[in-house]
Amino acid sequence: VWRTLGRLGALRAAAPSTPLLVLTTERPRPGSDAAAALATSLPALGLELLELGTVESRTRLAELAAGR
Repeated sequence: VWRTLGRLGALRAAAPSTPLLVLTTERPRPGSDAAAALATSLPALGLELLELGTVESRTRLAELAAGR
């Protein structure tokens, strides 16, 4: 998580208007430091986190592909 957040921060600074998306196979355990870091960092960086294999993520990916 920490390496990913660092890279995303650098990417956002270098290309502020480029859409970025985080895909994961498993979200961090609720209440963990990693979950707290994601909860505060992702919105601040204008990012979304999608967990692969969920109906919600498939729907959101389709929306993003359609430009919504």
